[in-house]
Amino acid sequence: MYRNSLTPRKLFGLVLLLFSGTTLSIWATGLVTLETPAFDARGLILFGLGAGLLILSLLFFRRVRWVRVAMSVLMHLLGLALLATLLYTLPAVETTVEHVVVVAFTLLGVGLSFVAILILHGNTTRSDFAAAPVRTARPRWRRYLVITAAGTPLLLVLATWQVVPRLLAEPTITVDYLSQANRANQPADYDPNRNAAPHYERLFSQFTLLPEVLRSENRWKSWPTDLDPNEYKALQDWVPTNEAVLPTLAQAAGCPYCTGTTAYNAPSPMTETAPVG
Repeated sequence: MYRNSLTPRKLFGLVLLLFSGTTLSIWATGLVTLETPAFDARGLILFGLGAGLLILSLLFFRRVRWVRVAMSVLMHLLGLALLATLLYTLPAVETTVEHVVVVAFTLLGVGLSFVAILILHGNTTRSDFAAAPVRTARPRWRRYLVITAAGTPLLLVLATWQVVPRLLAEPTITVDYLSQANRANQPADYDPNRNAAPHYERLFSQFTLLPEVLRSENRWKSWPTDLDPNEYKALQDWVPTNEAVLPTLAQAAGCPYCTGTTAYNAPSPMTETAPVG
């Protein structure tokens, strides 16, 4: 056997390294894409899967003997998981073509898992792991460089885990501060029946707004005698329309306090959007 031949151990290491790089690349897109968060449940699963595959690939390259058995167990579990997933996927598929595609890909995955199990338990793989690795003396600076190169991405991930979510987070208000402020402003002997806010709410729900010709802010600074005949006629016609709400106004004026949000959201007589001052 040539020294530069691709042994099963190296083949497994390269395949796992390829899957690890793909998974971590997909996860890394969540760091730069706001629509795909990297630290939700899906993102953490991708990161854990990619990191696990990377560790397994390094163990294969380092010829750690127990990783062969561990990988065999994972392949068995993967095959069973694919078969179990098939039972849940087929009922959700509608067309016959989709049924065939789902079954074909599932059988392909199970077949590849079975082939991987056979290779892991083959004599060639056993002898490859049993062979004593040839150790060569390496300068210490290379060892430090490898440790630094491996630790730097981990530190960057940990820093990103803490910093990026805070930079991209949006404030979420979970406390109704307005209702708390209203409760804080209530008198000690608060009685809902003596609160003017419901009366004002009912008043403004029945209130007829000023006619369009009288809604100018300058008109509020003029005496009725300064209005032209059309404006004066409009004012005369408007006043009787609100006589029905005068008793409600009297009830509101007779209450000792007004607390709550309804009274502050009432429309102004001048406009439908301006708040009551």
